[in-house]
Amino acid sequence: MKASLDVCYSLLGIDPECSEEELRLAYLEKVKEYHPDKNRSVRDANKFVSIQEAYKTALEHKRGQAFIEEEKRKEEQDFHNIKHTVPQHRRYLTYDGVGFGTPINRARQYKQVRVAQATEAVYEHRKLKYGHDEMSLVNADKAQARKIKISNLIDRVVDDLIRESMQRGDFDNLSGRGRPLDYSDHNPFIDFTTHNINKIMVNNGFKPEWIMLSKEIRDNIAMAREKLAVMREKLGPPPYPEEDQLRWEFHRNEFSKRVHEINEMINKYNFIVPFMEKQMVHYNIERNVDIILERHKDFLPKDKDGKPMKVDQLGPLPQVHADNVKIHWGEVWTNIKNVFTSR
Repeated sequence: MKASLDVCYSLLGIDPECSEEELRLAYLEKVKEYHPDKNRSVRDANKFVSIQEAYKTALEHKRGQAFIEEEKRKEEQDFHNIKHTVPQHRRYLTYDGVGFGTPINRARQYKQVRVAQATEAVYEHRKLKYGHDEMSLVNADKAQARKIKISNLIDRVVDDLIRESMQRGDFDNLSGRGRPLDYSDHNPFIDFTTHNINKIMVNNGFKPEWIMLSKEIRDNIAMAREKLAVMREKLGPPPYPEEDQLRWEFHRNEFSKRVHEINEMINKYNFIVPFMEKQMVHYNIERNVDIILERHKDFLPKDKDGKPMKVDQLGPLPQVHADNVKIHWGEVWTNIKNVFTSR
């Protein structure tokens, strides 16, 4: 074996004590020299093959020596002198043996490890939870599909049984056979006479007073808002000149009177309505006026296309005379008094 190794090293032209890198470089030089592409002779080709075999043998020898040396080094490291070396099995009893350094540093490292473990546990829990939810949805879908199939099967079986019974004449002795079904909403807890009386009154257009009053309240407030919105559309946005201000004040006062009347109707409605949740609250005049000033187009009358009418479709501005304007006599006497006192 030693003779063959010496032959291999001599063939490569290198010392047996060389390193693995030096062996590789020597092999590359010999390969370039005896490569068949460079020298076409058969002798050179055989030499090239011999160099390859010699390199493989020498390389295995080198790696085997390195492995043996590594094993020896490990054996030397594994041998401990108890008198001078601390036993490797001895660990800290606190903080689960985590960390190194001073106790403060070990406590800080232990907290970091606990946080990392908690984060990992939360992640695993969520992963299992979502996986379980997905499987639950899949199982629920499968169960629903089976339920539909079963229900359809039952429906078909029942339908077949009904048809067979009809063909045998099992339904010929029913009391309502040959007559149309009664679709009237008769309440079995109400006397039959009372039910017929109510039915006659409904068929003749009679409605309870609180229902008619509720409709009248809604119609009146809608009409009052529409009139004030029309005036707002004709006058434009405030502030107004003196003449337009008189028109606005006049129509605003008319709106206030109408809302007062509607609130009186609401009082009457709340007394006669039989349900507490159907009761109404009073309309606030100032709030309604502010809403109409801001969103008057919502209350304008609609044309055929359902769009708010334009100014030219609403007609001209009405004339407001001084007789229609309310005179505040307190302000008049105050102004007269100021005139005489200034002299």
